[in-house]
Amino acid sequence: MEREKWREKLKALALQICEKNGFELFDIETIASGKRWLVRVTLDSESMPVTIDACETVSKELSLVLDAEDIVPHSYILEVSSPGVERKLKVLKDFERFKGETAFVVFSAISEEVPAGCLTGKIISIEDGNIVFEKENEIRAKIPIEKIKRANLVFKFGK
Repeated sequence: MEREKWREKLKALALQICEKNGFELFDIETIASGKRWLVRVTLDSESMPVTIDACETVSKELSLVLDAEDIVPHSYILEVSSPGVERKLKVLKDFERFKGETAFVVFSAISEEVPAGCLTGKIISIEDGNIVFEKENEIRAKIPIEKIKRANLVFKFGK
């Protein structure tokens, strides 16, 4: 099976099994590591916690299907987990969901006056495809979603 074809089939099966169990497919990665590959599936849900038992259930079901249909053309390890407390923020919906939380953001140059950089700040709002952050010194920064290279929540102890 062509490289991209098996990945598409893998994603479709993972999505189907996640939804069957009441979860969203947050992310799926396939990482080569020597002769063996890592297939990492990340579950999410706004309505219920992603528990170890939930990950185990999805892992067992997905493993059975992957083995039966022989989709991954290499030896692999399957890992199923939650996004964690410092989860990635990928799309506008993620930023909207976590308004009020602190995020670390790496962004490309916004203009000649605003070069590439990074910031840590509270997600204040989403305005016309821009994410508005408030930094600790109460200065606000507005970053277009398409300029964000990567972002994740920042875990704060004692919250």
